[in-house]
Amino acid sequence: MHIGVSPDPRNHSPRYAGRVTRTKLVERVIGRLAAVLAFGTFGAFGAFGAFGAFGALSLVGCGESGIVSTGQLAFESVGIQFNTQSVGGVEARATRIKNGYPQDLSIRSVEFEPPTSVFAARLDDGRTLAGAVLRGRRATDVSILFGPEAAESYASVMTVETYGGTRATVQLSGIGEVVTPARPVVVPARIRYSAPIEIGREAIETVLLTNVGQVAGTLSAPSDGPFSVRTHGGGAIEDALPVAPGDDVVLDVRFLPITLGEFASTLEIGLDDNRVALPVSATSTPAGVLSCDHDQIDFGPVPRGEKRTQRVFCQVSEGQYTLQGVGFVGGHSGLSVGNVNPVPGTQLTTLSFDVTFTAEGARARAQSTLRVTSLSRAATEVPISTEVDAPTPSSTDLSIGLTWTPVGTDLDLHLVKHPGAPYEAGTDCHWDAKTLRWGDPTSTLDDPFLDRDAVRGPGNEQINLIDAGRGTYDLWVQFFGFEGEVPLSPDAHISWSIRGLLSAEHTLVLDRCGDMWKVGTFDFQGGVGVFTPSGEVLDDWVDRTFVCP
Repeated sequence: MHIGVSPDPRNHSPRYAGRVTRTKLVERVIGRLAAVLAFGTFGAFGAFGAFGAFGALSLVGCGESGIVSTGQLAFESVGIQFNTQSVGGVEARATRIKNGYPQDLSIRSVEFEPPTSVFAARLDDGRTLAGAVLRGRRATDVSILFGPEAAESYASVMTVETYGGTRATVQLSGIGEVVTPARPVVVPARIRYSAPIEIGREAIETVLLTNVGQVAGTLSAPSDGPFSVRTHGGGAIEDALPVAPGDDVVLDVRFLPITLGEFASTLEIGLDDNRVALPVSATSTPAGVLSCDHDQIDFGPVPRGEKRTQRVFCQVSEGQYTLQGVGFVGGHSGLSVGNVNPVPGTQLTTLSFDVTFTAEGARARAQSTLRVTSLSRAATEVPISTEVDAPTPSSTDLSIGLTWTPVGTDLDLHLVKHPGAPYEAGTDCHWDAKTLRWGDPTSTLDDPFLDRDAVRGPGNEQINLIDAGRGTYDLWVQFFGFEGEVPLSPDAHISWSIRGLLSAEHTLVLDRCGDMWKVGTFDFQGGVGVFTPSGEVLDDWVDRTFVCP
């Protein structure tokens, strides 16, 4: 491909045996040039001397510019040193050739000494310099190209000669290097799942992939039957980022059998076009069935703040079983599991654990489901019934009871956090706000609960506060309503206890519907509950009732 240049003797030496021919190499170089330089449409090149090895190329450049005042022909640069370039790649450097004469000059030839095909020059329209016209007192943009063919150093002097005999020279040099493409190495080189894996269970072994090449590569790995490769703890390989030279990537090799048998495959893990074969083999086994000694669990009523625990025993039959976990579906948040033996992730034949219910929140019944799951996605379920009951007086800082007897009358308890007032949002625990968050947002033990609410006599209402802290609380009773035309005067009977000790009882007959009786104040600021009676009766909240005139 050297027009006007003697053949390169290296092409016939043993050292270069088997090398891609220069013509094919140059064609590959030219293909890359289109992407790297965006030179546009290549012009014919072979008819202009030593540049034929590059074929038809085009340039980036803006053409003739810049007035030259000297009477000479010269390149703007005395020498051009190219960067180290990979074999098969091309680098372009911009320069200008200056025509300092007033008349136009036509280029007769472009020669390299020593002759070489790794350097070439182009005008901005893709034409070679040979035959180009250099306008007088102008500078013409030129691109010099370097496309090494081997891993060695190159140097040459490019001479441009016009038909008038004037010459311009520029020294060119560059180094070619062989770049190793992205190449994967995987450790270990083989995977054998030593234990049989139950059907439906996903078993994972890890491998370490290293890119030992000199450029980045994008990871790829096809699946084959029950075997697949994923990023460690993540998704499919197609979502992975390229792997930089020298970088390590941990990969999960997954085995997920859905039938019985022995399985073997060879997974090809690749970086771009280079792949490494990873032999894998595994055996599947039937999934076991887990049966537990409880058809259902019913904790019965549990006072708020107390716990109940039941021990559960389970047995595996018919196959292999690896525990994934024990949990709950729906129901009350007070359920928990403890003392699981053996721990999740263990292949087992027997299983035992504790199910504990901690009663919290308002009085209520709830249904839940205990679920034991295996790594094969099998689930064993046991229904659970829970019920939160009012706390026992002995476990409660403050327990207040209200009773009355007349039929058809309605009285209501109000426990108000001082200095709040009845019906004040956030401070008054009563029929329309049966519980409030007064303290620790993660616990209900320091919250008041209206555990019993009655709407007609004979009636019985109860408010409990397990942890009173060091707060102050006002106790009120309202004659809320009645049935019939003439209201009866209910006798409000109050009893209360502090930490299980019955402290006092108070009774008052409420004559007018809507009246609010302030029974007194409980003060825990000193750490010991102290009650101060009041006896005040107000009608300030009669408008909050439905039937009182």
